[in-house]
Amino acid sequence: LVLINEDWLTRGANGISGIPRPWRHLFSRGYDLFYLGIIAAIVLIVYLILERMRVSPYGRVLKAIREDDEVAAIAGKNVFRFKVQAFTLGAAIAGLAGFLYAHYITYVSPDTFVPALTIYVWVALIAGGSGNNKGAILGAVVLLGFLEGARFVKDFIPFLTDVRLAAAREIMVGLSLILLMFYKQEGILPEERPKSTLPPSLLDKG
Repeated sequence: LVLINEDWLTRGANGISGIPRPWRHLFSRGYDLFYLGIIAAIVLIVYLILERMRVSPYGRVLKAIREDDEVAAIAGKNVFRFKVQAFTLGAAIAGLAGFLYAHYITYVSPDTFVPALTIYVWVALIAGGSGNNKGAILGAVVLLGFLEGARFVKDFIPFLTDVRLAAAREIMVGLSLILLMFYKQEGILPEERPKSTLPPSLLDKG
């Protein structure tokens, strides 16, 4: 509602058009591959930064808060501050993705980012493996591959209209998520758990 009503900022329901593509004038052809390379490079940089954070003391604090925020608070960590920082970091990465998307399609509107998109992001994370940066990338690739690949099903099933295809696609995404919850709760790439440093004899007693 805010994006639609703040016409001075977002142009309301009309959206923002004419967003320039970076370095478009340098390419008469092959621009899509060039832009794909830019996105791949940015994804790699963000991935390396997040991986570095994951194994750092800061990342270990976030893991501790995820597992039990009360224990982390007892240990002297400002849980609220860390949660705000994690939320801000995630929002910044999402904003970067939106920036790249907007400059590629040259148009954005409030209708572009529907609630279903949030669900797709959540499904991709669950499918790939939550708490796992590799799993997040894999989940996104698998989900987008399925969503885009489903478009070609209509060529082989004549009675499948666009509306029916869209509905069938949503049903398949839901069923896939249910199956994952039953048979692969930790996702395709489960989070790597740190190995215990205790002697095997003590582990056996535990």
